[in-house]
Amino acid sequence: MKLTFSWHKLANGYSVACCASDRNNAHGTSLLAHALDDDGGLGRDIAINWIEEGKRLANAALAGASGPLRWEREYFGLEFDGDQGIAFDLDDPECTEQLPTRTLLLLLQHWQDFLAAGPEAGVKTIEVEAD
Repeated sequence: MKLTFSWHKLANGYSVACCASDRNNAHGTSLLAHALDDDGGLGRDIAINWIEEGKRLANAALAGASGPLRWEREYFGLEFDGDQGIAFDLDDPECTEQLPTRTLLLLLQHWQDFLAAGPEAGVKTIEVEAD
């Protein structure tokens, strides 16, 4: 699986971080990509801090915490249950994308690092095993 992180400049001069995946569902979207770049309109600094909570939950699941443990954004979320993780749409919980918790944890870290680097980071491509 390949994820591409990029920054897009808006008409008002602000830049927003975007995530795209080469693994899309039947509707042409990636729930994982949306879960990462869904900042709820709160901006980069709050997103960076909120990712810490997602990483904490993923680590807790891997350590054997009873689950599922949910990390939710405005429209999308991640769920961790032991070694298995799921990206999902809050409005349609049946619409999911499954990935190992370890992979989701790694991607949360990469996304957090990308956000912390800011628009100067340009475009970054991450490849991970999806199984």
